[in-house]
Amino acid sequence: MIGLFFPSLFFLWAQFVVTFVNQQEKYKKKMIKWKWNVLYRSRKNTIKAILISNRNVNNTYKCTRSIFSNNISRKLSTSTIKKNGGIPTIEISKRCLQNIECFPEYTIGREALATGQRISAIENFERVLDVCSNSIGEFSDESLHLRRQILDICYQLNDANLAKTFITNMSKGIMLETNDALKATSNQQDIAADALRIGQYYLHMGEIDKIFYLEEYLSYSTAGKVCLAIASLCERDYSNSFKMLDTIDTSTNSNNMNAIIYNTLAGGHLLEGGVDGPNLALEYIEKSLDVLSPASKIDEEDRNAYGDVDDNKALEAHLFCNLGVLKLILKNPEDAMESLHASLRILENGDESALMLNNTTTGRVLAQMGAYHHITEQAVTSEGLHRGAMDNLEKKLRNPRQKLIYSHCLDLYGSLLRDWDNREVDSNKMFEEALNMREDLIETIPDDFLFLHGWGN
Repeated sequence: MIGLFFPSLFFLWAQFVVTFVNQQEKYKKKMIKWKWNVLYRSRKNTIKAILISNRNVNNTYKCTRSIFSNNISRKLSTSTIKKNGGIPTIEISKRCLQNIECFPEYTIGREALATGQRISAIENFERVLDVCSNSIGEFSDESLHLRRQILDICYQLNDANLAKTFITNMSKGIMLETNDALKATSNQQDIAADALRIGQYYLHMGEIDKIFYLEEYLSYSTAGKVCLAIASLCERDYSNSFKMLDTIDTSTNSNNMNAIIYNTLAGGHLLEGGVDGPNLALEYIEKSLDVLSPASKIDEEDRNAYGDVDDNKALEAHLFCNLGVLKLILKNPEDAMESLHASLRILENGDESALMLNNTTTGRVLAQMGAYHHITEQAVTSEGLHRGAMDNLEKKLRNPRQKLIYSHCLDLYGSLLRDWDNREVDSNKMFEEALNMREDLIETIPDDFLFLHGWGN
C-alpha cells in the first residue's frame, strides 16, 4: 500500500504544479489583454508633469498624449509655403495642439505674445517645452512645435544668442541623422522645413561648416539651395555657388525668390572681383529689380502671389541700396543717390522693426549717402549722415552680421575723416574700432550685399 501511495502523491503534486503554472499563464495573458484594452479604449496616456515656476512653486498638471500616435504624413503643398522663399509652415495636428493647450503656461504665453511681451511668452513656452521634452520626447510633435514658436519670437527680437540653445537642440537630430524618434514622428518635408530654419540661422551667425551637414534636406527647396549657394560664397567657393544657382529653375519660383537669386549672383560677381565684377553685378541687380513686384503696388489680392508685404519691402529696399552701392563703385554718383533715396523712402514708409532683420536698414543707406557726399566733396553733410548711420546701427548690434555691417560703415566714416584736414586722429580711431570689431568675428559671415532670409516665420 505504501508503495502505491507515494507514486499517487507524486502524481497529484505534479498535476497541481502544472495546473498552477497554467493558471498563472492565463492570469498574465488576461492582465496583458486587460491593459491593452484599457489603452486602446482611451487611446490616451495621462502624463503628470511638474512645472516649476520662477517662484519655485510646484504645480501639477496633466498632459494627455495618445500612446499610439499615427505617423501621419503631412505633405507641404506649395500653398503652405511662403512665396518669398521663407520657412514652410508645418501644420500641427488638432490632437497635438490640444495636448499643449492643456498647460496654463501655454495660454499665458500666447496672451503675452499677443500683447507684445515676447520675453514673458518665451519663459512660459519654455516651461511647457521642458515638460514635453522630458515626458513625451525631445523630438515629439509637441516639443518641435514649441521650439519653432520660440525661434519665431527670437527672430522677432533679433536675438541670435537666445535662439542658439533651441537651434542646437533641434539640429542635433537632423545633422547626425541617427535619431529614430525624429524620423518616426516627422516626414522628410517636415525635416526639410526645420533644416531650412536651422541653415538660415547658421548663415546669419557665419557658422558655415554646419550648413553643409544639412545639404541633403536643404536641397529640397529653392530657398535651401540659395542658402547653400550663399554658404559657398562665404567660403569664397564662387564656382560652386554659381553652379548651384544656375541649376535652379526660375520658371517655378515667385518673383521675390528670383530677385533674391539674381541678387546673390550679383554679390558673387562683386565679391569675386576682377575688372568685370562690378558691371556683371550691376546687370544682375537691375534684373532682380525688374522681376520684383514693387511693394507699393501689392494689394490684398496679390499677397498670395508675392508673399508678405513687409518681406517684399525689405527686399526692395535692400536691392535699391545695392544698386546705389554699385553706382558709387562705378563712379556714377548722381544715379547712385537716386537709388539710395528710393531705398530710404521704402524704409521710412514702413515699420523698420517689422521688416526682415539683418539686411538693409536705414543706417546702411545713410552710410552710403554719406559716401556719396564724400565723393562730391560735401564733407559736413557727409559727416552728419555718417553720424546718423552710426546712431541707427548701434541699436542693432545683437548678432555677428550686424556687427560686420556696422564695421563697414565705420570704414566709410574713417575714409571721410582721413581726407579731411586735421582729422587724421579721428580717422585712425574709426579704422581701429572697425578692425577690432572684425577681429572678434569669424571670416565666413555673409557680406552685407547678400540678402538673407530669417530663421523665423
